[in-house]
Amino acid sequence: DLLAQAPDAFVVSSPSGDILSANRAFLDLVEMGEEAQVLGRPLADWLGRPGADMPVLLSMLRKHGALRLVSTAARGRLG
Repeated sequence: DLLAQAPDAFVVSSPSGDILSANRAFLDLVEMGEEAQVLGRPLADWLGRPGADMPVLLSMLRKHGALRLVSTAARGRLG
């Protein structure tokens, strides 16, 4: 419940980067109305440069166990 109501976008993904859970702030950021619209889809669909940022983020996450102070961009459904 805490993460669901957080003002910051929050996503739980599989090790390969597929979305398992997303809060309302993330859905607003990517211009999607319901969590079901993003579940199972690659986080890379909305994150940074296609094909570039996600592999770097996943590598950092595997190495350090968490991501902090990472700069990237988010793309909404409408661009």
